[in-house]
Amino acid sequence: MTAQNDQAIENLQEAGLVPKPEDKKPLVRTENYEEIDALLMGPPAAFKFAEYGATAAGQIISVFARQATDFDTQEPKFWDDGQPIMEPVVILCQPDGEMGSLYVSSAGLRTALKDACRTAGKGLRPGGYLVVRYTKDGEPFRKGAYPPKIYDAQYAPPGRPPLPPLPELPNPVPDTSAEPPF
Repeated sequence: MTAQNDQAIENLQEAGLVPKPEDKKPLVRTENYEEIDALLMGPPAAFKFAEYGATAAGQIISVFARQATDFDTQEPKFWDDGQPIMEPVVILCQPDGEMGSLYVSSAGLRTALKDACRTAGKGLRPGGYLVVRYTKDGEPFRKGAYPPKIYDAQYAPPGRPPLPPLPELPNPVPDTSAEPPF
C-alpha cells in the first residue's frame, strides 16, 4: 500500500497538484515595520475627497499596486480576459504626522497623477512629495449619473524640496442653486 501511495503522490506532484519537497519555500521573516504595522493595524485611513478643495498632501511612504475591488460588494475586479484589474495605492505621511492611503481608482485621479508625474519627469516613489486636491466636478457620463471628480496634483520626486501649498481655489463651494443633472 505504501508503494501505491508513494506512486499516487508522485503522480500528483508531476501534475503540479501537490508541491514537490524541493518546491517548498522556507518560512518568510520580515523586519519591515511598515509590513508589520499593516498586519497589526491595517492600512491607514483612505482620503475621502468628500467636498471641493479637499486635499491629500505629504511625503510618500509607500507605493504599490493591488487588485481593485468593487465598491459595493468588495469583490475583486477582473478584465474581460480574466486578468485582475490593478490599482495603485499611495501611502502618505501628512504634515501633521498622520498617515493616509490614496487609492488611485478613478479616472480623474489617475489622470491628475499621470500629469503630475509627467511634469516632474519621474513616477511616484517613496521619499517624494505629493499634493492632490479635488477641484471640481466634470460632466456626468449619462443622465442621472454622478459627475466625475476632477483633481489637480503636484509631485516632487525624492531629492527635490517639498512642494509649496497649493493656491486657494477661486470658488471651492459649488453653486447649489442650479438644478441637479437628473
